Amino acid sequence: MQQFPRRSARHIPLRPLSAAIALAMFGLAGAAQAQSTAAQDAAASGSAPAQADADAPVAVATTPSVIVTGIRQSYADAVNMKRDTLEITDSISSDGLGRFPDLNVGEAIQRIPGVQINREAGNRDATINLRGLPGTFALTTINGMSFAQPVLNGSTPLGAFNSDIFSAVTVIKSPTAAEQPGGLSGNIDLKFQPALSRKDGGAAELGVEYDELGKLTTPNGSISFNKHFSRDLAVFGVYAYKKEKFRRDSTQIQDYDTLTAGNLGLTSAQFDALYPKSTYPTGIQFPGQIRQTVKANEGGTHSASGGIGWRPNRQTQLSLTGYASQRKLDASNQYLQYVDPTGSSKLSNLGQPYFIEETDANGKVQKNAYINSFDYTNASITDSLRSAPLLQKTGGLTARAEWDLEDWTLAADLHGSRAENRQDQLSIDIVQTARTGSATNGTSGSYYSGGSNLADSVLKLVTPNASHINPGPYDQRVGTSVTQARNNNNDRFGVTGTNGRAQTSVTVGQVSAERTFADGFFKSVKMGARAENNEFVSTGTRNTAQGIKFDAITSDLAIANPYVPTFANGYIPGYSPNWIAVDIPAVLKAVTPVTLLPGQTLTPYGLVNNDADPGFSSYNFSVKNKIASAYVAGIFRTSLFGLTVRGNMGGRFEHTDETVESVDTSNQTVKIPGGTKVVTTRTPREFHQSYHNFLPSIVTRVDLNKQLTVRAAAYNTFVRPQPREITPATVVTEPAEGSTTPTYSVLLGSADLKPYTAHSFDLALEWYNRPSGLVALTLFRKNVEGIVGAVRDPNKLCPADANWLGLGNLHIVGNQCYSDIMVNVGTQAAPLMQAAKVNISGVANQQAISVKGVEFNVQQNLDFLPAPFNNLGGAFNYAYTTIDGKNDDGTQATLPGVSKNNYNLIAYYETKKWGVRTVYNYRSDYDLAAGGTFNGAARTVKGRGQLDFSASYSFEGGYKISFNAFNMTNAVREEYENDPMKPRRLDVDGRTFQVKMSKRF
Repeated sequence: MQQFPRRSARHIPLRPLSAAIALAMFGLAGAAQAQSTAAQDAAASGSAPAQADADAPVAVATTPSVIVTGIRQSYADAVNMKRDTLEITDSISSDGLGRFPDLNVGEAIQRIPGVQINREAGNRDATINLRGLPGTFALTTINGMSFAQPVLNGSTPLGAFNSDIFSAVTVIKSPTAAEQPGGLSGNIDLKFQPALSRKDGGAAELGVEYDELGKLTTPNGSISFNKHFSRDLAVFGVYAYKKEKFRRDSTQIQDYDTLTAGNLGLTSAQFDALYPKSTYPTGIQFPGQIRQTVKANEGGTHSASGGIGWRPNRQTQLSLTGYASQRKLDASNQYLQYVDPTGSSKLSNLGQPYFIEETDANGKVQKNAYINSFDYTNASITDSLRSAPLLQKTGGLTARAEWDLEDWTLAADLHGSRAENRQDQLSIDIVQTARTGSATNGTSGSYYSGGSNLADSVLKLVTPNASHINPGPYDQRVGTSVTQARNNNNDRFGVTGTNGRAQTSVTVGQVSAERTFADGFFKSVKMGARAENNEFVSTGTRNTAQGIKFDAITSDLAIANPYVPTFANGYIPGYSPNWIAVDIPAVLKAVTPVTLLPGQTLTPYGLVNNDADPGFSSYNFSVKNKIASAYVAGIFRTSLFGLTVRGNMGGRFEHTDETVESVDTSNQTVKIPGGTKVVTTRTPREFHQSYHNFLPSIVTRVDLNKQLTVRAAAYNTFVRPQPREITPATVVTEPAEGSTTPTYSVLLGSADLKPYTAHSFDLALEWYNRPSGLVALTLFRKNVEGIVGAVRDPNKLCPADANWLGLGNLHIVGNQCYSDIMVNVGTQAAPLMQAAKVNISGVANQQAISVKGVEFNVQQNLDFLPAPFNNLGGAFNYAYTTIDGKNDDGTQATLPGVSKNNYNLIAYYETKKWGVRTVYNYRSDYDLAAGGTFNGAARTVKGRGQLDFSASYSFEGGYKISFNAFNMTNAVREEYENDPMKPRRLDVDGRTFQVKMSKRF
């Protein structure tokens, strides 16, 4: 087989560090300009708001010496919000129209130092990482209040909201005792500006979005209004809608198989002569399952927020604020094709083996041999369509009352919210299996991986059957997988897929009181109490082929794959077009209604649920938390060496009562006439635990002069494990009847997991060198304890009393755990009793790591330059994080999904009429954990940079037209395992363009 030439990558790599240095020099040059008048000095120092004694967010201030609109306004607001707080924070602000020029909230937040957006999911969920820790370690709040989040697995999907409903987003990196607890890496606060603080008027916006991949066009729009009926009564409302159509196309090597003599049609002696063990001691591996994927998403997102504010008198202010958002991708489908040259396949024209250094399970470094090109025959071919509709829904209401009684300020809040995340996946698989012996299924083709670049891969496929559905009859054979119907040649028609649903509710009541003092060390003391009830209910089902109408499985179910002609938009020209699909509604109509046996239940698709599947029965549980907390915090101010020192010190105590309800399962494979079946026993369990956390904190701020500020912070934080990480159900798999080595396998439920905790330290130097200008350097360290790891405690791996597991009493012989239960390994006529082995696994709080990092931030308006350069401005921020810690086996501890290096380079030019902005975001490579159908082995994602652009022009009468372009460099996402010459996955998202027209009124 010929080797295919490697082509250069198609995206444009940018490394704009020199531009960032130039931007910083602009900031230095502008410092001299800031000294022109005392008035400018006062404005630059923000001395008036800086002296405010408050630990709550301060209202956005504007700087009168700089005229800011649109882009400039949003960046000036962000600087002022950072400057006016005691804590170490970073913010982004809308452009005055409630508009963030980004695809979603997550894309906007990634512009903040220390924030990284995750692009693993193909549905733009926009989850983020913060300060070197995964998104599940952060707490997302709305106006400082925790809320019901539309989470199923992982962290908050910020893509579930239209960003237009928010006024600003603040990342609180050093939370005080008065802040909402529960964020170990920090708090991400989504802000609604109160009705009484808004200016009267409104805006309407209409737009259209075009996704280059698939040539998809969708509309979007929003409308907002703010109205004061009097000085003391105001309302606001925002509604935004976005039609969503977008794609992600991928090519992937799911696994690597070991080459055998049978693959080449050779004897063992011939194979050893061709590939001697002296040269290839670990064998030779080759791409074992090659995948092509299209994830096509279609649906819409509705988001709204509104509120009312009323001052019945000078001392009292009442407000009611609500929000609702629903993202429904109801026509979301995933088209896949697998080419799997299995052990029964025949390979020829193999490429030249090459070597990669890899570390084995024992930590030993060895050279493993690979080939990446071959011809094949008799491969297993799978064409699959997965219907994967997605629903993310949340809504809440907060009532707030505030009383200003001279020296006292009192506040009370009531909040209630509900959320749901539903992901129903139905997979229909058409499998032409490889034949055994001398038989063949008639498939043939060739493959080349592209070396280190999967974009250069070439896959050719020939099949004798155009529909890929070989003739039946198909049936559900005894002893085979319940998800598969098979014909006489063992070709399969698979019906599977996981349906997951999570419902969350949060109810909160809290009160606070603050006393101010004219004299003394403490300028105010604030105290508060909070009660919260939250509940997370997880349910799941698994589709099967049991009871379907097997005679309906014919070639008529196959349809042309509509995405083949435009696959990857030409980025992967060597893809295979011999790729078919099915129409899932037509398939369901043909194979249902199913024949339902006694005791069986149905999935949302009307198919028989696989009640015995332990991987999914485990996700049927609920977690209820009753949380009570109280805090005291004091804001102090004193003088030290002639410098004013201000700060916030205090502590919060929080107590949690947790109840977990789940169902343990025990599965046994028993013999029946003609095969085997699984018998499942279910046992409901209820688990209770209580724990408490004390969270002291101190934040200090020293203004060295009117421009230089030093901040330091020490504080404790924690985060509860994401509910589906708990997997509280225990699953026992009993030995199969007739097993010669009877072994019980036990997966322990982990309902007793405690929160992860951290002792954190921050130090920041900030130079507000000129109005709306900033140069900042921040150092941080987090000593994290209690991260979940594999159970190592012998008392848990082999408990003396295991009767609650149905395993009797256990004891250790050598390094193996045994039960005193005796199992018959003989026959009924001639029984032979033998003690059963027990293998127990699970997770527990144990791992400790240290996360350290540096954040650097420069932001400047260059209005001191001569015209026309005075309209320039920009920002550069960089974050570096590293993890210290060892796993139990002595290897370096890592957290999946986190890059060491991340930076943003932002430049803009804006006049009263028009403005442009470019943003380049880069994050370095990062590791992903193993596991899952699509993940395969642990792997690394290559570093990736993306260039975005936005422009706008304002007309008379309050009209404005905007243009946004995302991923202008057509950057892709690439994964590899250990070495780039062992590629794993390539994702192509393409470019996205938006045009919007807005009107102020």
